[in-house]
Amino acid sequence: MRMTGRSSQRSRWAGAIMFALAIVGMHCSLVVESSSSQCNTTQDCTNRGAAFANSTCNAGHFCVTTGESGGECTTNQDCVDQHPDEAYTCRKSDKKCINLTSPECPAYTADKADLANDDAIYIGTILDRSGTAGPIGQAMEAAFNLARQEFRDAAAGLPPASSGGRRPLVLVNCDENAAAPAKSDPVKAATHLVDDLHVPVIIGGFYSSTTINVAQKVTIPKNVLLLTPASTSPLVTGLPSADPRLVWRMVPNDVIQGQVVPAVTSNMEATLKAEIGLQPSDKIKVAMVHRGDAAGSAIAAEVIKNLVFNGASATASANSLYFQEYNYGDPLADAAGSEAKYSQFAADMSSTFHPHIVITAGSTAEVVTKIMKPVEANWSDNTCGSKCYRPRYLLANSNFQTPDVLKLVGSDSAFRHRVLGHVAQTEGANLNTLRVHYKSVTNVPFVPLVPFAYDAIYLTAYGIVGAGNVPLTGPAIAEGFKKLLPPAPSLEVGLNNIPSALSTLTNNRTLDFNGASGPLDFDPTTGDAPCDVQVWCINHDSTDFVNSGYYYSSKDGGMRGSIMPSNCP
Repeated sequence: MRMTGRSSQRSRWAGAIMFALAIVGMHCSLVVESSSSQCNTTQDCTNRGAAFANSTCNAGHFCVTTGESGGECTTNQDCVDQHPDEAYTCRKSDKKCINLTSPECPAYTADKADLANDDAIYIGTILDRSGTAGPIGQAMEAAFNLARQEFRDAAAGLPPASSGGRRPLVLVNCDENAAAPAKSDPVKAATHLVDDLHVPVIIGGFYSSTTINVAQKVTIPKNVLLLTPASTSPLVTGLPSADPRLVWRMVPNDVIQGQVVPAVTSNMEATLKAEIGLQPSDKIKVAMVHRGDAAGSAIAAEVIKNLVFNGASATASANSLYFQEYNYGDPLADAAGSEAKYSQFAADMSSTFHPHIVITAGSTAEVVTKIMKPVEANWSDNTCGSKCYRPRYLLANSNFQTPDVLKLVGSDSAFRHRVLGHVAQTEGANLNTLRVHYKSVTNVPFVPLVPFAYDAIYLTAYGIVGAGNVPLTGPAIAEGFKKLLPPAPSLEVGLNNIPSALSTLTNNRTLDFNGASGPLDFDPTTGDAPCDVQVWCINHDSTDFVNSGYYYSSKDGGMRGSIMPSNCP
């Protein structure tokens, strides 16, 4: 159950309560409204009788019994009772009722009873929930919730660490989008999660710049584990490390793009020359478009270093007139500056530079609507004669399998033929099963990062159980991760295997965890897990994306297969 805004159990004192229950896909929102209150002053509490003799009036206008030990609460139920219209938990360290939500963390995901459970485990998530990548963030949150529900259904949560009860998972969802309307600050979000709620682990961020800032300013200094399901910058690997490492990531390091993008570009060069009648010795133009944030700049540098076309390096003097880099800055840091560059770059490409190939490495969805669309709309070249062309696009990022791309291409088969992309993905039964199950229980579109988000909850839950009967901290969970690596008996992700996995880990045994996103054979010293990268194209009727047959093999460390005409006509 997904509860947002003002949500909680009915107060034991509340009068008549009006409520509405809205269900969308697998999510539901319980909104409780109440005009009842108990007090405006402490005297109002005293006037209620002997049962309220030791109570005071809190900010929620409820009488709080402090007792001899002082404080607002001793159990989560105390806070549920005191704040019936919001989501509060009792912070046992100082006996204060703490709101799960904040301006940067506006939502939480839990079953209704979980808020009163003192054994509940709080996990923070930080994604772009409302910005350019909002649809991707929403799909990833749906995957988080799917995994959370599977642990609830299979085992009523996680087994007790010692003498407590079953431990349900409560997810607090934060937004890293700094633009309006969210105007969020991921560092403030992380601070709320760590300082106010004392979460031992945060899953996020979406952007590499978020992951790096949160790690450096909040999680590493405060011994909290940070697990990113989306950030790909090589700079993430270089974050300060100890043993156990406190920054891990589900997706492959973008150093791999230094191999994938040049290989696909070479393939595109040969194909387009044949199709528009160029000789092998004729020159083509290549444009590199990317963000100016940590991820975009690092990825672009890695790709450009290895990019070869026209028989020479992209940076060679021989290609000085044939290669152009377009860095449109960081939209999260300077939205207006990036907007100006979108228009400038699109105009330059469509009317002046005329690239044969446009590579969008280190970019996200803004490239599709802000650059590709105007380039296609305004493309002009009246001097090319029989060798006229429009650019080929290589969408080199796992975030481009989106409705925006399909909508832009539409029914134009020639345009469809000019678009390739790549996605971090290891084909197999786990991925296929998740894809079918996800689509059956949610109306949120499946995106390539869904498997990584889904696996992140499983990995976190198993890491918590693998930590054993110790205080639940970031280093403890990271040590638990080490019990999920080979050599050990293999165990696949999914609801049916949860009881077996929990039994194995509870008995201090190890297992080799295989997720929907791939084997997840992490290197504990870098926090990185290898993953294949699939080159995709758009299917025949422009309704979906299909793998081309050409891919990067993480096992072999190189490109394998070929682009199959039957998949990519």
